Amino acid sequence: MPRSPSRDLSDRHIGRRRYFRRWNVVEKWKLWLSVVAVVLVAGWAVASFGWKTETESQLTHGPLADVHAAWDASCEACHRNEKAFDLSPAERWNSFTCQKCHAAPTHHASIPADDPAHTNCASCHHDHKGRANSLVKLTDSHCVRCHTNLASSAYAPKITSFVADHPDFQPIAKPRPSTMKFNHAQHLTPGMAESPGSKAAWRLADLKGLSPRVEEYRKAGQMDADLVTLDCKSCHTANPDGRTFAPVKYEASCVACHPVGTPSVIKGGKQVVEPFAVPHGVQVKVLNVRIEAEYSRLFQTEHTPLFTQPNPFDPAKKSDPAVKAYQQDVTDATASASRFLSTNCKKCHMTDTDTVKPAGIPNVWMTHAKFDHAAHRMSDCASCHPTAIAGFVAGKPDYEREPVNILGVQSCRECHAPKSGTTGGIRHGCTDCHTFHGGDDPHKKRGDPAFAPATKLKWDEFLRGK
Repeated sequence: MPRSPSRDLSDRHIGRRRYFRRWNVVEKWKLWLSVVAVVLVAGWAVASFGWKTETESQLTHGPLADVHAAWDASCEACHRNEKAFDLSPAERWNSFTCQKCHAAPTHHASIPADDPAHTNCASCHHDHKGRANSLVKLTDSHCVRCHTNLASSAYAPKITSFVADHPDFQPIAKPRPSTMKFNHAQHLTPGMAESPGSKAAWRLADLKGLSPRVEEYRKAGQMDADLVTLDCKSCHTANPDGRTFAPVKYEASCVACHPVGTPSVIKGGKQVVEPFAVPHGVQVKVLNVRIEAEYSRLFQTEHTPLFTQPNPFDPAKKSDPAVKAYQQDVTDATASASRFLSTNCKKCHMTDTDTVKPAGIPNVWMTHAKFDHAAHRMSDCASCHPTAIAGFVAGKPDYEREPVNILGVQSCRECHAPKSGTTGGIRHGCTDCHTFHGGDDPHKKRGDPAFAPATKLKWDEFLRGK
């Protein structure tokens, strides 16, 4: 019987049936690499638990920022305890207790409360990136993820970067109607005169009779006969932080040259009633009541015979010529003072009929951004405020109602933009000028009560990260 081919094939491996279990080079390398890996893991575990400093650096995502350095080894200071909360590991490490120390208002009231940026602080503030890492200097990608599509917002519908498509500042893009007649050009001109050599130019001696603050406007070496020469610091006072300026107020900056008061009352060629001051910021109609009451008192001296009589205003004496003369003097003086004050008010204020419109000067011009004057102290004021220079031109309408005295966004891009030749190179990220929390209110900063946590911690509890 002939042999089958399969039988011939099987006979070749007689005595060698386990040939497929023999190790080749690849299998040997696999074994040794596995052994080495096990040894390295075991050695790493021993080293890690043997030296605490090594454990901290290897079992965390990296050192915390310097403001949180005290809690490098206290994960529970920021992360919720898994024993107290039924959370998976992934949820636990993304569930924080930041607000026990960092309470803060929302970005804008229109953002839903369940927005990820509100429910997870770490979506914007990234820790474990080293001691020098800033938790508030964020990349633009954090902001433009929303600001590239804000079609339904009252703000710019799309912003991708400060250099590319940031809109102009709102005080310039949407200026408020001015209700003040003021210009820097005349006030910075020596003597504040409308033309050179004018006799109407103010001198220091002129201020002495108006305000005790004359010395505040005297420059080094000036005499009383010298012209009053104002500069930016004459009216603008920096706040203690040096970053911002206090709002200009009449009582602090204007009253020295523009006192509010009644004129002298002249009768028969002589002064019978001296001028007296009246409060600023009160409508003339309201002032008339106060002025009439004051004139009623002051004119008693002029009508002494009337007031030596008993009950001079008895209704039975209303037709008495002396009573009529007194009342007429009071009425005439009140009307004259009212006209005088109305005219003076209109020199600086816009009016609606006989009502003075509010000044409407904002305390903060950049309501959704921050500007640090101290950081720009190497530049003079006129660099950013172009009309803050001397050189009044009488009769020019622009000088009566000065436009917003702030340069536009393009002036900032000369420095705050990518480096190009001799310009740019200074940082220009979103968070350099904008803050996230408190964005609806520029006054809400870290010291504001809105940022204070609901419950205060004791000092030892704070350090333990309780």
